[in-house]
Amino acid sequence: MNEVTAILASVERMNLILAGLVLSAGGILLGLTPEWGGLCAGVVAGLLNFRAIGFIASKLVHSGEKAKIALMALFFVKFGLLAVSCYLLVVVIQVAVMPFLVGISTLLVALVIHSFRYTMAPASGSVGTSHVPTIGEKSPKQGERA
Repeated sequence: MNEVTAILASVERMNLILAGLVLSAGGILLGLTPEWGGLCAGVVAGLLNFRAIGFIASKLVHSGEKAKIALMALFFVKFGLLAVSCYLLVVVIQVAVMPFLVGISTLLVALVIHSFRYTMAPASGSVGTSHVPTIGEKSPKQGERA
């Protein structure tokens, strides 16, 4: 498992945990109401969106130049499909908007939590965890080790 796949898996686990907590809390607070249905729709949209992002990102890391262009086009198609599905859910089906937004936002919260965990981890020499100079400390010149 490469680093990108490990990061994506970690964010997805965090997203699943948050989604479960949000759905459980929503079920207790809202009961089986249309608002809880909007919450479910948002969670499902967020989970499917992240799964698609993860698929495209993992392919981008291991692809050639021509494949990267096609994968970026696929990313924009995915973005368009997400926009259309959100429009259909909110305008046509008329799911409850605020619970829908809370549900789809579990991904954002998972990304923020994972970002804090990832950047606050002790430096291990791997990509993304290198030494960041503190205020007053000189940063190493290009090519030097911290």
